[in-house]
Amino acid sequence: MNPFTCKDWDINSIISDTSNFFHLRRVSASSPDVDAHIKQFEEDGIPLIIEGFHRGDWPNIFDAEWLRSHGPQTLSVRNVHTRSDSIMPTDEFFKISRETSPYAVPNETARLYGKDVECPAEWNDWLHNAQIIPNNLLPKSSDNMLMNLPKSTPVETLMCYIGIGDTYTPAHKDLCASSGQNLMCYTEEDGSSIWFMTESSSTPEVDAFFIKLGNEIDHETRVLSVKDLAKAHFNVYVARQRLGDLVLVPPRSCHQVINSGGISIKMSWSRMTIRGLIAAYYHELPLYRRRVCRPETYKIKSIIFYTLLHKASQLRALTEEQERGVAIAADLASVVDLFASILVEEYSGPAPQFDPLTPVTASSEPPSFDPRRYEPKDGCLVCDFCGADIFQTYFESELCCADSPDTTQASKSDPFVLCSGCYAEGRLCKCQRMTLLQCYSFDDLHKELQDAIIVLETYQTKNRLTIDAQRFDFQ
Repeated sequence: MNPFTCKDWDINSIISDTSNFFHLRRVSASSPDVDAHIKQFEEDGIPLIIEGFHRGDWPNIFDAEWLRSHGPQTLSVRNVHTRSDSIMPTDEFFKISRETSPYAVPNETARLYGKDVECPAEWNDWLHNAQIIPNNLLPKSSDNMLMNLPKSTPVETLMCYIGIGDTYTPAHKDLCASSGQNLMCYTEEDGSSIWFMTESSSTPEVDAFFIKLGNEIDHETRVLSVKDLAKAHFNVYVARQRLGDLVLVPPRSCHQVINSGGISIKMSWSRMTIRGLIAAYYHELPLYRRRVCRPETYKIKSIIFYTLLHKASQLRALTEEQERGVAIAADLASVVDLFASILVEEYSGPAPQFDPLTPVTASSEPPSFDPRRYEPKDGCLVCDFCGADIFQTYFESELCCADSPDTTQASKSDPFVLCSGCYAEGRLCKCQRMTLLQCYSFDDLHKELQDAIIVLETYQTKNRLTIDAQRFDFQ
């Protein structure tokens, strides 16, 4: 059987010959309307490419030889034929890639793709200091809700991808309804990438389409052929990404990427918007827990909590300034709705055992509540069944060990943990003797919610406004 190849693909012909294929929207990085296009992308959930960022002072730090000398000296490498991963010296990876045919040939056994590679610090510095990429799209943008997490428990998303023709990323959705940014920063020998993407609103049809094919989109195991995609009853947006192209991926967009030609190097990162938080909480997290047991990683409930605190603090300082505060107030209204839903979901009745994640220093007076002093055990507390991040209520058994189901006595440092959702749905440990615990005092969390509501109502009253939470239909 011949391996998968995109050799001789003509994007224009593929699109013109297929009724549900469309060109992906493009806008020049130098266009005076680029901000309006980004705003439209955020609102309609249709993918977008901003092109031409390299037409200027493009730094030499993106050169492959610079990366070999100054970047990581080993890479995580995937053989796309066997789907096996390994660690390889960077020099060896580049040598093999340049000696390998740019397109797959019959009977070949290896084709290597550098995936999830750590970006050099210089790349991060360039992103945030060069003033080339629009500020609201940057990893450390104030519009990125991931930045509201405490600095002690950050979520790092900036990664590098290095590949030659016919290496690929299977069809997938970005984690937890995050928004993706992918910048092609280096190419050689006409390297490029071909993208097939859907819009946010097509997610239910995409899920059903994959299930019909015998796959789960969230398992990320399948690359669809053009013939497969042509049978779909949803729009597919197609584009060839070249040097300087920044691809914007909307929340819950299904997309697959196939590299073409010689080596290409891309830098990728994720953002979390208010819209993404809504979609993640109501649609992605239940799917992860109930159907695919996919680790959450992004700590959505914690992000919502800290965003509530951050937005309330911002609005409290802007009570008299209507022009600056309306957008913050709208965000806060949305987050209030989300956090109220979390508290309803996490409520467990009166007087549960309270297990603060970071012990409070003993004193004669009870300390005031400061949620930023509470940190998850070992940096992260997750459900041992579904992988969900645990924010407030969970169940713990010290008689069962998560990684050794036949063990009858587990170490107290490694108890078996279930999130409240799994427990409510009947999932249990082997011994079925579990203790109900909470990370915070429920009364403290409820007070934070009430304080945010007071800030919001005060702002609306003083400015004679009625602000509704943002609501998006992701059914």
